[in-house]
Amino acid sequence: MIEGIAGRAITALGLKGVSTVALVLLVSVLLYTHKAATAGQRVVHAGSTIQHDLKVIALVLTVLLVLGVATIDIERGRELIQVGLDHVRRTDLVAQLGRWIS
Repeated sequence: MIEGIAGRAITALGLKGVSTVALVLLVSVLLYTHKAATAGQRVVHAGSTIQHDLKVIALVLTVLLVLGVATIDIERGRELIQVGLDHVRRTDLVAQLGRWIS
């Protein structure tokens, strides 16, 4: 179908000696690279936002620890990490993230 449309376009433009299949292949590669670049930009933007948020959280927690407002409970931290990892495994969060990016 695409080959037929491209063939008519080539004929209309008066191009000779150009393989329609080669043109379709090049346009397809162009479209897929554009799609991949768009997905890459989304990942970079999300990573940048996450990095900024984590820096702010770390700074706030450091200030609270220095002021003595907050204390560190190592066992509770381990428990929260384990619950978070279990949730990621249960909900297949990695696959959901992959679908969101694509």
